[in-house]
Amino acid sequence: MSNKALTVSVIIPAYNEERHLMACLKAIAAQTVRPDEVIVVNNNSTDKTAKVANSYNFVRVVNEKIQGRTAARNTGFNSAKSDILSRIDADVIIAPDWVEKLRQAFIDDPELAATSGLSKSLVVPWLWKWTTTFWTRVYFWESQGYLGIPVVWGANMGLRRKHWLTIRSELCLDDEAVHEDQDVSFVLAEHGLITRGTPGLLVSIDGREYASGKFFEYFWRERKTKWYHKKRGTFKQVDFRRLPWPSRLKDIVFSIIPAIGFLLVIIFVMLDNLIRLFRKQPNNFKERY
Repeated sequence: MSNKALTVSVIIPAYNEERHLMACLKAIAAQTVRPDEVIVVNNNSTDKTAKVANSYNFVRVVNEKIQGRTAARNTGFNSAKSDILSRIDADVIIAPDWVEKLRQAFIDDPELAATSGLSKSLVVPWLWKWTTTFWTRVYFWESQGYLGIPVVWGANMGLRRKHWLTIRSELCLDDEAVHEDQDVSFVLAEHGLITRGTPGLLVSIDGREYASGKFFEYFWRERKTKWYHKKRGTFKQVDFRRLPWPSRLKDIVFSIIPAIGFLLVIIFVMLDNLIRLFRKQPNNFKERY
């Protein structure tokens, strides 16, 4: 098949996402280039997630009974038929040209196996509405510096289907053992496949979920992911695609510099919890992935 004929599927794992899914799907409907397929994976939702998804005629809903992001992702990817399997979270709003830029990235580089982009998020949840891509840049700097490999971010990524078929049987199925997107990154690196970021592949997310206890759990699981792959022997594979040390050191330095910001985030988390308490507002995120 010619690169010019590349097709794109958008897969959205969803568990209790009725509050976010409509905005997510509206953004897909407004794309400059519409995807060839949109799949919402309903992962045992107890709210109106499936009803919202079914209200859009371009969406196909598939169900996954095994609870967890990894199982939902696998079902969505295995159900998709396009050349490019893209994945976003249900609380993400993609930029109007997101599908167009994703498709073009794979057309421009036939060797590209997987790619990710950045996210605009709130600087300080609940306090003001300024947004920035800085914190996702920090994520990539820190993750790539620490893990030593190029990473994809599950909330904003694309992967060639032929490579998914290659790696899917080798992926970890335990959500508690790894970050599923970093696990994908390790197995792609194990096969010597190219992962690279795509400038302009932009999404928006409110960021409040990361101003909670999940912020700290996220980094702990990143450590567990690295330990898992060391024990698995991933690093010893002949074709393992490790980032060169100059690049890793640059990423480490760039992620250390925002350490002061990390301390500010702790303060913001405390303020966020106090504001929730003052407003008598429950933390709705705990019932999602």
